[in-house]
Amino acid sequence: MKKHFRTQGIFLKETPHREADYFFIIYTKEYGLISALGRSIRKIDSKLRGGAQLFYLSDIEFIEGKNYKILVDTSTLNRFENILENVNRLGVAYRISEVATNFIKGEEEDKALWNLFLKSFKGLNNKEINPKILFFFFLWNFLSLLGYQPQLKNCAGCGKELKPEGLCFSFQAGGVVCKNCSGKIDKEVKINPNIVKIIRLFLRQKLEILSHINIPKDNLDNLEEISKKYHLYILESTR
Repeated sequence: MKKHFRTQGIFLKETPHREADYFFIIYTKEYGLISALGRSIRKIDSKLRGGAQLFYLSDIEFIEGKNYKILVDTSTLNRFENILENVNRLGVAYRISEVATNFIKGEEEDKALWNLFLKSFKGLNNKEINPKILFFFFLWNFLSLLGYQPQLKNCAGCGKELKPEGLCFSFQAGGVVCKNCSGKIDKEVKINPNIVKIIRLFLRQKLEILSHINIPKDNLDNLEEISKKYHLYILESTR
């Protein structure tokens, strides 16, 4: 008799398989990122359909098949309706999924990552929180938990305390560099001092502050550029 495993998970990705099946990528509480097959799930009478939906938080049960895990039961815990009903929030959910599935390899329990996923999807479901800001909150905390927390208090070049003038973010050095070190290290972009403060706030992991953060467009563009380039720099360096 095959052993059954039960845990909570957030459905991050789905891929059609054969006529009526789906392969799901799920971030789980006890087993990290897993791939599992939902057999006949596209059939109307499938007992799995209710809980096996993209970006749902569900109780799931699976067995270890010969070649892959197989879902045998699902039960919805949170549908995150506001995410599914809003194109901007849904777009951010897909971005979170893409980042997670690009970086996480193998199955391993990680309580800190699980808590971040839960916190981020709850925040994304909150209408008072700007979904774009929520994505940056997720991304910087995600990268930090993977071991890529940026240096934000002292210069990543010389180690001296940062002053709010002439700052750059160096992807190679892994953090903010001061005016004197700027231009001496490859892979750097100018960073507004206010963005440094905002990333510091993100890394406190206090979701409630996000509803009070209002970032001007020019600063938001700066945050977008640095966030995108830093995460792609790390992704490319780990391949």
